[in-house]
Amino acid sequence: MNEPSFLQSELNRLMQLERDIRASGPVAESGWAIDTSGRFARARPPRVNGKAVGKTIALGQVSGSKHRDWQMKIQRRNALQEIGRRGIILQSMIDNPIWRPECFNNSAIQ
Repeated sequence: MNEPSFLQSELNRLMQLERDIRASGPVAESGWAIDTSGRFARARPPRVNGKAVGKTIALGQVSGSKHRDWQMKIQRRNALQEIGRRGIILQSMIDNPIWRPECFNNSAIQ
C-alpha cells in the first residue's frame, strides 16, 4: 500500500499548518501572558518559583495596536503548542497502533 494512511495525511496537514502559522508572524515565548486589569495592557513575563523571569512590557491602551500584536503572538504560540500535542499523539499512533482490524491481520489472510 503506497498511499499514505489517514493518520499520516493528518500529520502532514498539521506540519503544513505549523509552517503556515510560523510564517504568519512572530510567536510569543512560552509563559508570557497579557494583563488587562486596568485601562492599559501589559505583557507579563513567565514566573519561576513565584518570581518573574524578565521585565513587564507596557503595551499601551487595551485594544491598542501593541496589545493586539501581543494577542496574536500568544494565539500563534497556543496554536503551535496544540499542534505539537496533536502531532505527538498522531506520531505515536502511527508508530505503535493500538488496534488493527482483523481484515488487515496477516494471520487472518492465510
